[in-house]
Amino acid sequence: QSVKTVAEALKADNRPEAEAHTTSSHAWGNFEQLIHKSCFNLSSLTIKAGSVLEIDPATAREAIVVEGNLTVSNTHMQMDVLEGQRVALESNVPTKLMNRSNDAVEVVFLTLDPTGTARPDTSIAHYA
Repeated sequence: QSVKTVAEALKADNRPEAEAHTTSSHAWGNFEQLIHKSCFNLSSLTIKAGSVLEIDPATAREAIVVEGNLTVSNTHMQMDVLEGQRVALESNVPTKLMNRSNDAVEVVFLTLDPTGTARPDTSIAHYA
């Protein structure tokens, strides 16, 4: 009953959470949309040990490693990004994220869209 009440309240307030799930599970790990506004998105990915995934190159993003270590590579570079570090991901450049460790890695993504037309990052990554 309480879930239904919350869902109805979200719909009444025209909240996007009423229609779309903010979390999803994938073979490579989990995705969670934390904040979606017209000019930016903030999302979190938890990447399973040993997984490799490719980030949708349509939009430039800033990636911040919250927990663990990650290898980031594209046609221009390959680098290890350590816990607490960040890396800018270029738009229109396919980028792979590799978790070479035995533990999950948590990464937060900030996607800016100064045009004010940002869509939720629901398709930010796919299995490489």
